[in-house]
Formats: sequence, structure tokens, C-alpha cells
Amino acid sequence: MKSCPQCNRTYSDDTISFCLEDGTLLSVPYEPNAKTLNFQTTEPDFKISALEAKNHLGLSSFYVGLNICVLSGVSLALLNQPNTKKLLKENTTQGYDIVLV
Repeated sequence: MKSCPQCNRTYSDDTISFCLEDGTLLSVPYEPNAKTLNFQTTEPDFKISALEAKNHLGLSSFYVGLNICVLSGVSLALLNQPNTKKLLKENTTQGYDIVLV
């Protein structure tokens, strides 16, 4: 059963959300015997020490560095192939400035 906090009309139809008289949002009436849920704030079950956090950051940095090295190696290997050098040489004669490091 819902009631209007403005005009105190009650509605037994639970599908109605607004008062038919004044348009106010209907509220569920207070029931003193209703169960209440108590939510307590607690600390999380897991804790990370400063040393573990530092190790995690170091490991992440290691993987980022490893990926950069692998990608650089693959790029250099592709640039050093004979066909790539030939294409680069032909394109530089057409006005492109490509520098191999």
C-alpha cells in the first residue's frame, strides 16, 4: 500500500507511482514491525603492504620495458631487410627524406 506524503491519500494499487490528486511521488507507509537492514562499513579483507605495492610497480615497469625492447627489435629487423632498404633508397630519390639510424 502506498500513500501520498502531500495529501495523505492511500492507494492499494502498487503499480501507481504518483498521486492521482496532486502528482506527488507516492511513498510506502512506515511499518514499525518491518525488518531493517544495517550496513556496516568494514575494512577490505585484503591489504597490500608497501613492499608488495612497490614490487608490483617494479614488475609492471619491467614488462613495459620488455615490450618496448621487443617492438624496437622487430622494427629494426624489418628495416634491415634487403627489400626494405631498396624501397627506401628508391623513395629517397623521389623527394622523401628517410633517415636510417
